[in-house]
Amino acid sequence: MTKEQLRNYQHIAREKAQIEDMLRDVEEAMTAPRAQALDGMPHSQTVQGSLVETLVARRDELVRRYQAKLDELATAMLEIETAIEALEPVERQLMRLRYIKGHTWEEICVELSYSWRQTHRLHAKALEKLA
Repeated sequence: MTKEQLRNYQHIAREKAQIEDMLRDVEEAMTAPRAQALDGMPHSQTVQGSLVETLVARRDELVRRYQAKLDELATAMLEIETAIEALEPVERQLMRLRYIKGHTWEEICVELSYSWRQTHRLHAKALEKLA
């Protein structure tokens, strides 16, 4: 596991949240009540039925694609979490604070009650173990 892969965790989490929002929007759009257009003109049932079928098929394809992307992102996040889990407790805490929660080095030093130098030593040691 490289430092770059660890850094990607934040981007992956944001993309996952964005896709979950988009999926929710699609679901809401398909289930939201709609006003019926009353234009006084007769409409063919077959045209209306095929339009609905087409819209439902498009929606299903979109949902499948979103679900596949969510699965892919969850797998990437799990790989990072699994790699971090193999570290010592303090190293795990440091790596989670830095790469999963996105804390600054100053915040990590305060949280762990370590000096800047010791924090970076721990970080380097953890990165060596992950490589």
